Amino acid sequence: MSCDHRSRRARLRVLVALSVLGLLAPALRAAPLTLPEAERLAFADDPGADALRAQAAASREQAVADSQLPDPVVSIAAQNFPVDTFAFDQEPMTQLRFSVRQQIPGGDTLSRRRDLREAEAGRLDAATRLRRREVLRTVRHAWLELAGLLRERALIEEAIPLLEDLEGTALAGYRQGQGAQQGVIRARLEREGLRDRLLDNARALDLARAELARWIGPAGRQAEPEGAVALPADVLLSETETLRRVERHPAIDIHSARLREEDARVGLARAQYRPDWGVELAYGVRDQLSPLGDTPDFLSAALSFELPLFTQRRQDPGLAAAQKDREAARAFRVDALRALQRDWERERARYRRLTEREALYRSEIMPQAAQAAEAALRAYGAQATDFSEVIRAALAALDAHVALERVRYERWRTVAELRYLTADEILAEAGT
Repeated sequence: MSCDHRSRRARLRVLVALSVLGLLAPALRAAPLTLPEAERLAFADDPGADALRAQAAASREQAVADSQLPDPVVSIAAQNFPVDTFAFDQEPMTQLRFSVRQQIPGGDTLSRRRDLREAEAGRLDAATRLRRREVLRTVRHAWLELAGLLRERALIEEAIPLLEDLEGTALAGYRQGQGAQQGVIRARLEREGLRDRLLDNARALDLARAELARWIGPAGRQAEPEGAVALPADVLLSETETLRRVERHPAIDIHSARLREEDARVGLARAQYRPDWGVELAYGVRDQLSPLGDTPDFLSAALSFELPLFTQRRQDPGLAAAQKDREAARAFRVDALRALQRDWERERARYRRLTEREALYRSEIMPQAAQAAEAALRAYGAQATDFSEVIRAALAALDAHVALERVRYERWRTVAELRYLTADEILAEAGT
């Protein structure tokens, strides 16, 4: 075997060893970005969360306004003017009347209105927490997707020079009468196939960077994820602890707040059975120079109230509708809780299977791929196999390593999903 052939064989062995150990050199990184930094950037400028916070503040302000009595009504009237002269001092009943009227809603209407607005503010607070938790999950997924694609690119770029060397070996052997032209064509075809995979990888990288930039701004367009991914120790929790945490999920808090809103609406519907009250105080001014001599001014007071007599057509249907809405809100909350529990069970099962697959790749598939590549090299050196088998074995080792990296990053994405479902202080983890 020539020195050139031995050199290429040694290079293939080095590639296989590096593939098994996961020590392939990564691509050059123009803008390193750690996962905690990406999370911090996403939280620093999130207009969606800002909008929800502003809406919650608006609801709290409106709760103060809605719990107040209606503004009093002031009226000024000219009464009983004679139409022949329109003189103020002609008739004793002519007067200027000043009145103030105050309407008082019946029952506990005001407090129920306040409860409704405060429950609405609580729902918006929960929506803000849910928004930030969803942003954190999305950023983690985007960062991991980008990191996985960059790792795959590094593996493919490392393999292309090897195939070029194998193509040179096949071409030299063919010129010397050793081997068939098919080996040269196969090596060239596989090399171009790897370049096509690089183009597809570049397209996926552009999409992943655009998704990351959606949440962290322009820094995401040139980001190169770096740094280790820390796996929390409590990613798999007991059923009791999981249920406790899922019940405190912001998505459940939203339904709980909506249930409180419906409770307030039921209270408002019950208050419709109580009459609204009105209090009025009036003062009438008369001319002191009327023909009858001194005339006193008038003071009037009035009390008015509604008569809810036809409750079967107005109050009863309104109360029944509010109660049905409350039942629906309660059912939606139960359904949302079950959906989160189902999601957790699904992601837990996925995490366990991915962990098993990663262990299988490390203990069985990767070593066997390395052994197959070595065996193909030895067989080709002994002229016991054709050159296509060497290429096939080398590509199998590459594909096995790419598959292992995909399993690793998919497992980390599953961790991000589990943390979204069960993390108690997920914002504190991100430094907020």
